[in-house]
Amino acid sequence: MSSSSSMELLLPPSLHTLEIEQCPKLQELPLLPPSLLSFQIKKVNWTKLPRMGKLCSKSNETILAQLQEVVINDCPCLSSLEDSFLEQKQHMVALRNLHINNCIHLESASIPFEAMNMLRSLDMAGSPKLRALRGTGEKFLPSSLLYLYITSCGDYGCAVVGSLQEQQLTNLYALRLENCSSLVSLPSAEAFYSLRFISIEGCENLSTLGGLGSLPSLYSLSLNNCSNLVTLPSAEAFSRNLTSLEHFTIEGCENLSSLGGLGSLPALSELAITCCAKLTKFGSSVNPYASGGEEEHLVNSRSSLRISSLTIDLPSLLLVEPLKSLCHTKHFGIEDASQMESLPDRWLLQNSASLKSLHIRKVKSFESLQPSMRDLTSLQKLTLSGVGQLLGSLPDFPTSLLELDISECGSELKKKFRKHGSPERSKIAHILRVRIDTDYINITGSSLFIMGKECYGESEETKRRLL
Repeated sequence: MSSSSSMELLLPPSLHTLEIEQCPKLQELPLLPPSLLSFQIKKVNWTKLPRMGKLCSKSNETILAQLQEVVINDCPCLSSLEDSFLEQKQHMVALRNLHINNCIHLESASIPFEAMNMLRSLDMAGSPKLRALRGTGEKFLPSSLLYLYITSCGDYGCAVVGSLQEQQLTNLYALRLENCSSLVSLPSAEAFYSLRFISIEGCENLSTLGGLGSLPSLYSLSLNNCSNLVTLPSAEAFSRNLTSLEHFTIEGCENLSSLGGLGSLPALSELAITCCAKLTKFGSSVNPYASGGEEEHLVNSRSSLRISSLTIDLPSLLLVEPLKSLCHTKHFGIEDASQMESLPDRWLLQNSASLKSLHIRKVKSFESLQPSMRDLTSLQKLTLSGVGQLLGSLPDFPTSLLELDISECGSELKKKFRKHGSPERSKIAHILRVRIDTDYINITGSSLFIMGKECYGESEETKRRLL
């Protein structure tokens, strides 16, 4: 089809959905029919997008714009959205979802947001050369937006972030900003009253969360690789402004040295803190593995933050408040125990009345599990991975324990479990399900015990079902 004739033709006039994927020889399309509801392309080598036909039928009756979804993924040759159907405002009034991802050479995008009064989801990612056109900014995003995701979109992403302060996106439900170097502070909460989810990643210049303001609906907050962030907001800011926040993840914030008033979050139930090395400098003179047998070491439960699930990578974080004072933790995980010689006894006993699951990875330096393990009277599941040749002997486990999973262990430990009458075998007799494995990935080499009795001859499928 020649270039001149292609623009004079239409695709089927009643076409509703057009999906094109991995068609490297397809150079261009004819005019798109106004009946189109969904336009999706992936791994297509076009340099520009097609236009759409007129909104009139043969009888000259007006056809209402119907396009609701546009998805453009992995189109490395696409350099501009200008002179395409996306610039035809009359076709944008019904658009609900606009996703443009991984178009690495896209430089120009003149998108008429002012015409998109029904837009619900805007996802733009992986276009680092995308420029902000003159006039971009101020109040240009539609107030109908529910989901806004901006990732690595060059100057255009900076313009979007910069304009958020002036927006009134009162319906916005989820906000994700990644690799936006212009982000210094979170936008004022006055424009995001309905926000439930915020994810900020790789925003290296973000230095304060002061813009959070009052977000009574915020349910989940994730901060990843924000290297310039030094401290979290004060207790007053947390307790007054984030009354519904239940999930908080902090990862890779290498200069974060204070958790601020984190302990004042009234609804917080799940907390994960990893790769934040400066936090571990607090309380470095205190031994986190000291025994908790003495009553004066235990924290008054009435003053403790009630976090249900806690995940950390370094056990020394348990010396940092408010983690040090936790008393109601139900699920606890340590992602890197490679420098630990024993479990943090005092902290575990402090949470013994509520702790149901304990997961510890990279347990390669453990010589043994402490006898105090039997005092974790609510523990139902214990997982240890990366055990290696250590863990010479096991303690008596609490009678509440239902599942024990030891993976990447030495063959000697596995032999002790399999030997009838051995102390290790007797210590697991009351546990409903035990798995001992020398390989974390390959389940076929695992030993499975049900109530202390080894299950022989099961197929891999059966073992997966039982485990």
